Amino acid sequence: MSVTLLPQSPGWRTVVALLSLFSAAPIPALAQALKSQPVIWQEVEPPPPVLVASDKVQWEIVSSDELGNSVLQRPIWLVDGGIDNDEALKDDQQPVVWVVLDQDQEQQFKDSLKSQFASEPQLPEDVEVTDSTQYPTADQIAKARFRGSDPLPFRSVSRSIAYGETLYPEMGFWVPSAFRQSEDYRFTFTGQLLGNPTNGSTPDWCNWEDFWNGCSDSQYLLEVTPLIAGPISIGLNYSQQESFLGERSDGDFDQAGQAFGFALKSNLGNNFGAAIVGQHLWSPYDKGGPNGSYPKPNEDIQADLGRSYLWLGSAAWDLGFWFGADTPAVLAVTGGLGNGRYKDIQDTQRLWINYGPYAPVGTVALALNSHISFFTEWSGQYNGFGLSVKPLKEVPLTGTLMFRDFQNTSTGIVNCQRGDPDNCRTTVDGRLTISF
Repeated sequence: MSVTLLPQSPGWRTVVALLSLFSAAPIPALAQALKSQPVIWQEVEPPPPVLVASDKVQWEIVSSDELGNSVLQRPIWLVDGGIDNDEALKDDQQPVVWVVLDQDQEQQFKDSLKSQFASEPQLPEDVEVTDSTQYPTADQIAKARFRGSDPLPFRSVSRSIAYGETLYPEMGFWVPSAFRQSEDYRFTFTGQLLGNPTNGSTPDWCNWEDFWNGCSDSQYLLEVTPLIAGPISIGLNYSQQESFLGERSDGDFDQAGQAFGFALKSNLGNNFGAAIVGQHLWSPYDKGGPNGSYPKPNEDIQADLGRSYLWLGSAAWDLGFWFGADTPAVLAVTGGLGNGRYKDIQDTQRLWINYGPYAPVGTVALALNSHISFFTEWSGQYNGFGLSVKPLKEVPLTGTLMFRDFQNTSTGIVNCQRGDPDNCRTTVDGRLTISF
């Protein structure tokens, strides 16, 4: 049996008792229970967020005021009800209890041990008292609260990711994450406004009136994931364009630029994922335009978001806790190949937006915590950088801005006025996304 003494904060000590029987008895009675056992005082590391006593013991953090003492700054680790002996011993579990003693209680405990183990004032040879300055740091406490004892997987929530049960902001604007869909968020609804309709006839930067009259391009996206099995998820996506917002909207479903697609995603371990995503593949009113060529002059086109396939891989890493946050920073990278609007901009200029050759796509994103992320994205027709914010911890609402089409950028041959990159003046796209 080992009993470990740790200093918790000035004037306090933490005692860890690994006992087969333990109760909230007075300290002399506790010493009596230890009488027939060797007691070793030793230095230990801070309490780990893992199982250490048996495979049935579960750690949890509680605030120290729940133990009835005045130490409020440091958490204390308990197991299965802590000092409640009946709770601690059910199912033959071995209790592991952290008890906080003040200086007087600590001295009383030592004195009781001495009187029980030997009549002389010196402790027995097998009793060694060692002071330690180690205690759980704020970073270790935050890690234990967030991660627990098991490695956490990264999951997909459209263009966001979920780390364990925590939803992070978006990691890109157009390129989705390739991880398996999170079971906690099977539905994602997005409403977005593009700064210009990329039709070559409107400027990149409009005043407020012109923006609503001719520059804005409204889109609505709904993603549903009905099937999640093991490391694989299968979902459907639905898009609507230029339907009910701004003067360019048609206000009628059969003229709403509707289209359907799919997403097959999988996890390859906790940190890696792979996916095949089809976007805007089928228009129910057959107004998605031709493949491999521009529409004819009199052809009625509505669903012009571009029929596209994406073959993607994603990776994400926990970077630890930055700036005192209670959720870790995350680096996320997604890359692969795409066609449609994701193909090379010169192929889009030549072959229009549906299908066509494949070209590289990718995003690199850094989330400082679960509330804000920054990303840069290369996605064919839309290349730029942005930021995403999820302001409320418990509300899965995210706002994202992307900046693209800077002056003389290559995408200006399609996106900017008269196809002239010199006319580009930085387009700002924005969206709101809610997942549930």
